[in-house]
Amino acid sequence: MKNNELHIVPTTEGWQITPAAEGDETFDTRTEAVVAALQVAEIENLEVIVHSDDGEIEEKLTDYPGMLAA
Repeated sequence: MKNNELHIVPTTEGWQITPAAEGDETFDTRTEAVVAALQVAEIENLEVIVHSDDGEIEEKLTDYPGMLAA
């Protein structure tokens, strides 16, 4: 894991962001975890690596400015 990456990983309780930005928050859905990670990544200029249910890397989000605008 690189220092400029946040990983969204499955756990037995839900989804977590690693390394944890603040605390060990667990999210009910992968989407909730991705949104939270994108908020941090946009401020700190980080990549977001999204893992699938089985832990494999599914997607790398590197060009995300504006993704959170709705």
